Amino acid sequence: MVTLMGLLGRRLASQTFDVNVPLVGVEVSAVVHDFVAEVKVNQYYRNNETSDIEATYHFPLDQASAVCGFQAEYEDGTLVNGVVKEKNEAKREYDLAISHGQQAQLLEEVRPDIFTVTVGRLPQSAHICIRITYITTLKAEGDASRFSLPTHIAERYTPLSAHVFGSPAPIPNIPERMRQFYKLSVKLKYSTRSRIVKLHSPTHPSDITVTTKDKTAEVSLTNIAMSKELVVLCEEEQAHQPRACVEIADDGSMVGLVTIFPKIEFRDLDREIIFIIDRSGSMGAWSAGKSQIQQAKEALLLFLRALPSSC
Repeated sequence: MVTLMGLLGRRLASQTFDVNVPLVGVEVSAVVHDFVAEVKVNQYYRNNETSDIEATYHFPLDQASAVCGFQAEYEDGTLVNGVVKEKNEAKREYDLAISHGQQAQLLEEVRPDIFTVTVGRLPQSAHICIRITYITTLKAEGDASRFSLPTHIAERYTPLSAHVFGSPAPIPNIPERMRQFYKLSVKLKYSTRSRIVKLHSPTHPSDITVTTKDKTAEVSLTNIAMSKELVVLCEEEQAHQPRACVEIADDGSMVGLVTIFPKIEFRDLDREIIFIIDRSGSMGAWSAGKSQIQQAKEALLLFLRALPSSC
């Protein structure tokens, strides 16, 4: 089942999410230190209905990410901070609050790469801002670190083998008529071990603004479409040197991350390559309009053309 990112709502007397609730805007800021990033996502909603609704928004995260903060801010300045609880207990408390006419929010992981924000009892014509913070590790791509922001849910973010508690987690599809891609603004702050050589976006080359100063840099993108993932690549002078990061918590506990990013180069060697072809009678059989021996000949010619000149 393919799930698209989007915002759906339902009237409190209904069991179906059939109200198209606009997501007014999205802002993303991130602090990137070597191969670790802290990402903060602000999502702004507005209920244009003439009655209170419950809204649900599915959004994707890389499976290597961990959500560490959740906050909801209402128009009157009320702030609601998230508390981590066992999944079923949190759902019971959320349902109880909604049944008593209270405002409530529920952030839950419904699959390893998809989280759902449920904004309960959003008053008519009201705005709300949902803030989510997560930590993620960056991947290497060539000589660069790769920061990616998956801005839509597609099959490549949902491997067929992905399971939750031993079985696939059902995710409701967003109806075709309600598919929307919202705009977002992104700000990134980089801090690297050595001088930054190059910082660019292969996915949004014309939208990115970069300011670099030795080992630090700032990146901004404004009003970009969320129809595809955002990728930013950062190359530094000593990219392949080992490095370590240590984080100290308020209680004095520490956690460390060691990154080893070796550059491995192989020397070409003279070699002999031998192809062995089956010429038995069974190769006379036909398939796809050709004999198997003819198909073997064509494959052999393809291999020969691909051989390096040193052979």
